[in-house]
Amino acid sequence: MSTPPPHPSDNLLRNPPDFSLVHGRPLFQIFLRTHLSNDAMELARQRTIVIALLAWLPLFLLSALDGHLLGGVAVPFLMDTEVHIRFF
Repeated sequence: MSTPPPHPSDNLLRNPPDFSLVHGRPLFQIFLRTHLSNDAMELARQRTIVIALLAWLPLFLLSALDGHLLGGVAVPFLMDTEVHIRFF
């Protein structure tokens, strides 16, 4: 008596494909190109610092251009700890 041919889904059950919601996405590709990540998703500290700086740097530059970096207002940008805590 012959055995039936294997069903295509049998191979999928024995060898499931790798699945990731992160790998292959645009943000992950940017992290790879800027050396802020690798395939094991390490270097979280460096990514955190870079992302925080990207959020803080435009505020720093705009307040410097407006003259509110060190003075000119009641609470200058560099002395306003609430803003820094919010973005870091």
